[in-house]
Amino acid sequence: MERHFPSIEIVGGGLAGSEAAWQLAERGHDVVVHEMRPVRGTPAHRTDRLAELVCSNTFKSTERTNAHGLLKAEMRALGSLVLEAADAARVPGGSALAVDRALFSTFVKRVLYGSVTVIAVAFIAGGIVMLLVERFRPKPDVHDVDSLPVGRALAVGTWQALALVPGVSRSGGTIVAAMLMRVDRAAAAEFTFFLAMPTMAAAFVHDLLDVRHDLGSARGLEIAVGFVMAFLASACVVKPFLNYVQRSGFAPFAWYRIVVGLALFAAEAAGRL
Repeated sequence: MERHFPSIEIVGGGLAGSEAAWQLAERGHDVVVHEMRPVRGTPAHRTDRLAELVCSNTFKSTERTNAHGLLKAEMRALGSLVLEAADAARVPGGSALAVDRALFSTFVKRVLYGSVTVIAVAFIAGGIVMLLVERFRPKPDVHDVDSLPVGRALAVGTWQALALVPGVSRSGGTIVAAMLMRVDRAAAAEFTFFLAMPTMAAAFVHDLLDVRHDLGSARGLEIAVGFVMAFLASACVVKPFLNYVQRSGFAPFAWYRIVVGLALFAAEAAGRL
C-alpha cells in the first residue's frame, strides 16, 4: 500500500533549513519552508535569499585529513545542496572552500524554487499554446510598434508576470498575448524586446542592491563586460530574428519547447535530474 506523507514544515531558510528542504524534497516529500525574511529583516542579513551567509564566506578545509574535509566528502556523497552551491560559487581560497556569498545564495534559491516537473510542464504547455495561437490567432490590425495603442501595450505588459512561474518565457508570454490582441508577429516580437529593457533593468537594480556589499572591482568589471556583450549580441541578433519570425512564425520555437519539456520528463524519470 502506498503511504501518503503529510507536508513537512521547516522553520528557517538558512543553511540547515535549505539543506533539509532539499533532501526531503529529493525523497518525494512535500516541503514548506517558513522564512521570516523579507517580511522581517535582521542587522546581519542583507538580502531576502535563502541560505544567506552572514558571518564568513568560507566552509573551512576540504582536505580529507581533518574532520572538516571528511564531513564535506560525506555530504557530497549524499548529494548535499549546500556543497553543490559552494562548489558552483567557489573562489580562490587555498585548501579552504571559500565562496562568493551572493552567487552561493542565488544558486540555493534557484534550485529550491525550481521544480523540474513544473519547468517541464511549463515548457510543453507554452509550446502548445504557441502552436494554437499561430494557427488560430485573430487577424492583426497592428503591424508596427508605433501604432500599438497604449491600453493594449499595458495589457500585453502584464503578461510578463507569468514568467514568475519557472519554465515560462517572459518574451514568449508577451508575444502570445500580443498576437491574441491582434498584433502582427514581427511587431509583437519587437515590442517584447522593448518591454525587456525596463523589466530587466529593474531586476538588475534589485539584485545589485541585494549584493552591493559583496561587490568588488573585479565584479564591477565582470558586470561591465556583461553589459557590453549583451548589447553586441542584441545588435547582431534582433533584426535577423525579426525577419525570421516574419517569414516562418513561432512554430519552430514552439516545437523546441515541447521537445525540451519531454526531454526533461524523460531525464527526471531516468533519475538523471
